[in-house]
Amino acid sequence: MVEPKRRILDVGLAKGPAANPVLEQQLAKHGYIYETCGLGTERGPVILARAFQIRKKLSNYDFIMTSEYFASFGINLRLLLTFSKTKHVTIGLNQSRRLLKTGFPPIDKLIDLVFRRTDLVIVHSRREAELFSRIHRIPATKFYFSLWGYDLPTTAATRFSAWPKRYVCLVGRNNRDVDTFINAVAGLDIDGVVITSAFQSAPAGPLPPNVHLFRDLPLDETLDCIKNAAANLVLLKDNERGAGHITIVAAMFSGTPQIVSDVDVIRDYVVDGVSAITVPLRDPQAVRRAIERLLNDPSCAARLSANARRYAQRWLTNERAVERSVSALDKLANGEKIDTVDPEWLHAYEVFAETC
Repeated sequence: MVEPKRRILDVGLAKGPAANPVLEQQLAKHGYIYETCGLGTERGPVILARAFQIRKKLSNYDFIMTSEYFASFGINLRLLLTFSKTKHVTIGLNQSRRLLKTGFPPIDKLIDLVFRRTDLVIVHSRREAELFSRIHRIPATKFYFSLWGYDLPTTAATRFSAWPKRYVCLVGRNNRDVDTFINAVAGLDIDGVVITSAFQSAPAGPLPPNVHLFRDLPLDETLDCIKNAAANLVLLKDNERGAGHITIVAAMFSGTPQIVSDVDVIRDYVVDGVSAITVPLRDPQAVRRAIERLLNDPSCAARLSANARRYAQRWLTNERAVERSVSALDKLANGEKIDTVDPEWLHAYEVFAETC
């Protein structure tokens, strides 16, 4: 007897079709019928409203997939109010904006209740599972940690391929500590390049002459900047939000050495002295020393880059990430237990940290 196919609706932010053919192929291989629905916005309240009002009958699907904090809430609210038994899986729970918290306990309890409607939350760091479990009282058993996976696209040469001076870069918008980067780079005989979004607040005070700030650059330029940098820096403001995973993985595959904040939300991706140099939060002098170390010791930079690329090739490809997500979906569909952390990865990570 042929098993009936399971239907999945993937609710994304973009208007167009899904941009991950590997996911589509893997889902089809495992017997899923895959559809997409784009919300066409990146504005938090609008995401929530459009996700709630989506013009689809959710009970026609076995799974709804979301990948953003407000979209997850909107779908959960819709499923609760319609008494739908459709399973909801959030891959990422990406929270780049403020939390849905009012400070008024009765309302916050209702918000938490909505978030708990999710059947499975796939997070990209173990720390994120702890954070969201605490913030919204989501049971720890509903979380599954899966590393972010990414296939570095081919990019054309841009201004950064011909940048007149050696430079280091800080790329990203979520939780980035731009001021510490600027203070660390100021006065060095290299340039500092910051690429962020239009929503990022302006740095405190005027920029030093060797620091260049860009906003909302195209993907080609952003990746070309990372690829040609002497070092990629991922400096965070705090340890309370997942951030930096995409940029870190892009730098790993690009062969660019990295300096990153020593925080739990990105510790699953790098090991200090093995695949990156870690620095304390908000410590420009430690960042400056790390930059100088990489600039003055090419063999150290090459060793860190080689170790990082080897780790990425094993664990951080798009294919590996999709395999982990589809495996979790299968287990959820079949009522099987899902380990929060993949024991194979955990053992390999510990060996990687100890022997490289």
